[in-house]
Amino acid sequence: MGIEIRPIVEDELDAYLAACHRGFGGEPLEGEAERVRDVIGLDRTHAAFDGSRIVGTFAAYGFPLSVPGTDLTGRSVPAAGLTWVTVAATHRRRGILTAMVDAHFADAESRGELLSVLWASEIAIYGRFGYGQAADNVDLSYDGRLAGIRRPERPDDVDFFELDEAREIVPELRERYRRSRPGHYGRSPAWWEHRRYPDAEAFREGASPLRWVVARRDGTPVGYTCFRHLRRWTDDDLPDGEVKVDEVVGVDDEARHTLWWFLSNIDLFPHVKFWTMPTDSVLPWLAADQRAVRRKVSDGIHLRLLDVPAALASRSWDAPGELVFRLRDTQRPDQAGNYRLTASADGTASCEPDDDEPSIDLDVAALGALYLGSRTGVELAAAGLLAGSPASIDRARRLFAWPIAAWCDEMF
Repeated sequence: MGIEIRPIVEDELDAYLAACHRGFGGEPLEGEAERVRDVIGLDRTHAAFDGSRIVGTFAAYGFPLSVPGTDLTGRSVPAAGLTWVTVAATHRRRGILTAMVDAHFADAESRGELLSVLWASEIAIYGRFGYGQAADNVDLSYDGRLAGIRRPERPDDVDFFELDEAREIVPELRERYRRSRPGHYGRSPAWWEHRRYPDAEAFREGASPLRWVVARRDGTPVGYTCFRHLRRWTDDDLPDGEVKVDEVVGVDDEARHTLWWFLSNIDLFPHVKFWTMPTDSVLPWLAADQRAVRRKVSDGIHLRLLDVPAALASRSWDAPGELVFRLRDTQRPDQAGNYRLTASADGTASCEPDDDEPSIDLDVAALGALYLGSRTGVELAAAGLLAGSPASIDRARRLFAWPIAAWCDEMF
C-alpha cells in the first residue's frame, strides 16, 4: 500500500498532533487542537498516511512576509510558513519527506503564495529542497551593571499595563514596525489570541508570568516590551535575577532606546537575555562597554522562491541595474533557466525569462539567501554557491543589498 498525503479532517486531529509531537519528542499542549483550527486551519494541516496510520506531518501558516520596500516603508509578499515537519522513525528513507515538500509547494502555489519560509530544526535537510538561509538571529545577554546602557536624552514615559490594554495597543505597534523590517510576518488576530497572549505555565521555564510595558510619547504609544522575571540570588544573598525578554518593539530608534534602558535597570534583576535580535540592532552601541554585551549569531528563517519572476518583482531595489542570471532548480525544474532582472531608479523591478548569456550562475537556494537583502553574494561566491566574474558578482551585490538587516522575531 502506498503513502497518501492529504489534509486531515476533524476526527484525525488528535492523532495528527500526537504524531507531530512524537517526532519532536514532546506531547500536545492543552488547547492545542483549538489553536490549530483557528490559526492554521485544518485545510493547511497535512499528514502522510500509511493505511490509517499517520507517519508524516506538516502544516503551513499563510501570512504576509515583509520584504525590502521602497523608501524603507516596507512591502509584503504572500508567503507560506512551513512548520511541524516530521516523518516517523519507522518510515525513514522512503521518500515521504520529498513527497510532503512537493505537496506543500503545490498547495502554497495554488493559494498565490510566492515564497515558502521556515525555521529549520536541521539545516542540512532543507537546502536540498531549495531553501536558503535568508536571515540571521543574534542571541544576546549582558549584565546591565557592566554594560552601562546609557540613558536616552529624552526618554519616553514607560508604564506597566495589563493584557486587556495590551490587546488594544500592541498589534498596531508591531504591524508598524513589521513593515520596515524584512523577514517579519504579519500576525492575524487569531495568532495574537492563541500564540502571543497566552501565558501557560509550560512556557515559563521557572520564570514569572509575562510583564507588559508600554512606552508613550506625549501620551501616544510608541513601543512596548514584554518580559519575564527569573528570580535568583548569589550565595552571599545578593540579587542576581534575570530579565528574560520576549519582545521589544518600537516605532523608532528613540522608543527602542527607552525600552532597552528600562530593561537594563530593573532592581534585583541585573542580567538581561533576549534570544533573538537583528544583526543591526542598536543595543550594543548604547552600551558604555560593548564587550559586556555578548552576542551569538545563529540562522533565522530559510526561504524558498516558488515564483521567481513574481517574487523578485515584488520587492524593492536600492540601486538601479540589470543582471542576467542562470537559475538551477532540481526540485522544480520548470522554474530553472535564464532570467533578466532589471531594477529601476524608483526601486521597482521586472524579471523575465531571457535567452542572453548569463553573467552569474546560482541555484534557487542561493537566490533565497539573497532575496531579503542581507547577503552580499560575495560570501556565496567564495563558497562556490554563486559563479560569475568579479564584476558580475559585484553588480549582484549592489542590486540585492538592502540597508535594513532581515530578521524574523518569532519561531513558527
